[in-house]
Amino acid sequence: MFRTLLAALLRSLSAAPQPAAPTPTRPVLPRHQVIMTDAPASPAVATPPRPTTRSGKIYCPDRLALVVFDQEARLAAPFMGAFDPRLVDAVQGLPGLVRDSITDIAAGLSMANDLLADQHPGLLRRIWLLSDGYPNPENQPIDRMVSRAIAQRTNINTIGIGLPGGYDRALLERIAARTHNGRFAEAQTAADLNRIFGGAARPRKPGSHRGEATVFVVDVSGSMRTPMGPPQRMGATQRIDAVSEAMSGLLRYKQARWA
Repeated sequence: MFRTLLAALLRSLSAAPQPAAPTPTRPVLPRHQVIMTDAPASPAVATPPRPTTRSGKIYCPDRLALVVFDQEARLAAPFMGAFDPRLVDAVQGLPGLVRDSITDIAAGLSMANDLLADQHPGLLRRIWLLSDGYPNPENQPIDRMVSRAIAQRTNINTIGIGLPGGYDRALLERIAARTHNGRFAEAQTAADLNRIFGGAARPRKPGSHRGEATVFVVDVSGSMRTPMGPPQRMGATQRIDAVSEAMSGLLRYKQARWA
């Protein structure tokens, strides 16, 4: 009898339904989280913006740097955009960097070449060299610095500041002529400087602008405190002040263009 009851109990237990195993659920992630997989991204997923490129060329706002030189070269501002307040302050502070010393043009060009060597090859590379004197004996030949700029696909524009005969015009013309699209200009007055930089600001191709990496190489030897124009002109702006004002105008143009 006992064995019969035990067998019936076992049969009833084995026939009872078993609870289903829980189905694993995927946790719901907050919206700002993303799961990275090896699968290609869906076209609907936004991707970070990239510089516009065509045939390896980059179309973007310009990058600008400022180098000053007298008996040595000094970096006043590394590469940055025209909106950067550090660049604006450096340009406005140029008059305070003038020292009574010699003019080492090669040192300024050497530092500019070093800065441009690290820039993306898709950018236009440019140097603006501004000087009001004759180069003193230098450790590094200027021609070698120009050859390096050519090898780095950099064009050099030169500006002679002051009256004819007060600076080495032949040297500045030769430097510009050796580089692709290099230009020489003379600035006897503050208005001349504004005109030169105003012409540089105009876009060559309406509707597009290839990004530039430009280094301004500015003479800050003692003669840059000399007034612009003829010696007898009273109240004329000092050369270094005129450079600072003209460059500030160029920055304002670039800021308005990319605002």
